[in-house]
Amino acid sequence: MNKIIDIEREDLTAVAAAAPLHPALRPEILAPAGNREMMHAAIENGADAVYFGLQEFNARIRAANFALDDLPEIMAWLHTRGVRGYVTLNTLVFASELPGIARVVQGCNRAGVDAVLVQDLGLARLIAEMAPELPVHASTQMTLTSAESIIGAEALGISLERVVAAREASLKELRTLRRGSDKEIEVFVHGAICVAYSGQCLTSEALGGRSANRGECAQACRLPYDLMVDDEKHDLGDVRYLLSPKDLSGYEDIGALIRGGIVSLKIEGRLKSPEYVAATVQAYRKAVDDAMGSAPGKVVDPVLDQPTREMLEMTFSRGFTGGYLHETNHQAVVEGRFPKKRGLYLGEVTAIYGHSIEMRLVAPLKPGDGVVFDAGRPDGNEEGGRVYEIEAEHGLELADATGERPVAALVGFGHGDVQFRRIHVGDRVWKTSDPALDRKLGESFAGDAPKFRRPVSATVRGRLGVPLRLTLTHAQGESVTVDDTAPAEAARSRPVTADLLREQLGRLGGTPFYLESLTADLEGELMVPMSRLNALRRTGVDALLEALAARGTNRVEPELNLDAWRRT
Repeated sequence: MNKIIDIEREDLTAVAAAAPLHPALRPEILAPAGNREMMHAAIENGADAVYFGLQEFNARIRAANFALDDLPEIMAWLHTRGVRGYVTLNTLVFASELPGIARVVQGCNRAGVDAVLVQDLGLARLIAEMAPELPVHASTQMTLTSAESIIGAEALGISLERVVAAREASLKELRTLRRGSDKEIEVFVHGAICVAYSGQCLTSEALGGRSANRGECAQACRLPYDLMVDDEKHDLGDVRYLLSPKDLSGYEDIGALIRGGIVSLKIEGRLKSPEYVAATVQAYRKAVDDAMGSAPGKVVDPVLDQPTREMLEMTFSRGFTGGYLHETNHQAVVEGRFPKKRGLYLGEVTAIYGHSIEMRLVAPLKPGDGVVFDAGRPDGNEEGGRVYEIEAEHGLELADATGERPVAALVGFGHGDVQFRRIHVGDRVWKTSDPALDRKLGESFAGDAPKFRRPVSATVRGRLGVPLRLTLTHAQGESVTVDDTAPAEAARSRPVTADLLREQLGRLGGTPFYLESLTADLEGELMVPMSRLNALRRTGVDALLEALAARGTNRVEPELNLDAWRRT
């Protein structure tokens, strides 16, 4: 179906007037979940939402992903933990696949998925007709970079709740997009950057027949290339990875993004580790808390401290860049010396002695850490090993090194672990493994008991001769009301008070909640046994969990003749 779209300037003016910025709005921290363990790490470290793929129709087909049949259980788990779940249906869909994608959309709609991420305009149109209450988020690959493009997309018969902005957009362009649209705007703040605009890479398809737009990216950008100038090879030394960007780190721009009205801060990484998810969610939750914690309504710029930077670099880093948030500077985005995880930069080799290597260190190092020696050939078999002992200059503790004053240290390795003849003075050294950090991050999501809990408020109403009534309200708005099993009696000695209720109802250990506030509306001096107060609390918690688990599962589902729709 062909349709000419005429966008009037008045349309944009009306939209802008209806879309004021909300600088005090706390943004969502959106984490990747390539498997269940990563999802668990996101939940327990405080993510507000996760995005994940099913076993088809998603742009990270190499991730473990999730089965469609498991979706109801997954969404119930997320919702009881106060976390939203977004399913990535962000590949192009062929006409022959319409029955399959329709089945997946129906499954998402029935399971209470909070939104689906979509690249294909035809799929977005299908969702609008067969699942009109299922929110649609425009994937960055839909390339809606202006208010005009958003209006144009919706003129095709689709309805969008959110637009995922292109990674190439600057802070100024993001503010302009937000002011010109009434849609939520989501922005990538951390992780890998695609060398192609908005991730629409055709290189993998052209070179190897694997389409990135079908979830099969071969990462051709991470390969070494030669630079030809006037048909002659230009010598770039050890700079060979000309298309391999560093990783984005927008930590210190969080304040500007919040002031610009951005509602979702997205972390890339469905192919990374659970420890990476734990570290990045911890870091960006701290960034948001620091940005908004100074005074009500005031947003400041968070500062990336050394421990947080080191944690982010250790869990995954090809070197960090601010991307295009401030300027277009390709040399700052692409270093070209390596295409893979490097970790934390330690310093350089200054001398080699037997089974020890002298290094000039600018970052912490301790026994047990793993290092790699960078001789400028990352595509080869690089030398590295695990540190056995360290002798530091002047007895300084390297674990406390700040990088402000380099420390000379003699680093020892196990016999046979390192081939010293392959290491040279001047080689750069990177810390690639930190078992202590991995243990700490792993502990943040170990076990089944909830570690990160969401606030609930309680209201208790009591009258003589009437059962006590408890209302629990979740931070996300769900509310339930339950009654005691018997009427309240007149107190003979110890009446029910607000403090007593707060103590009994606040015993929420083992649940995903904590009691943030309590309102007690009590008439007269009432007596209710402790056993009934405890039972009332348990009944209220069970009811709230049931209400949360059922969220979004009763959406409408209009009848749709797929064959007839295909011909429209």
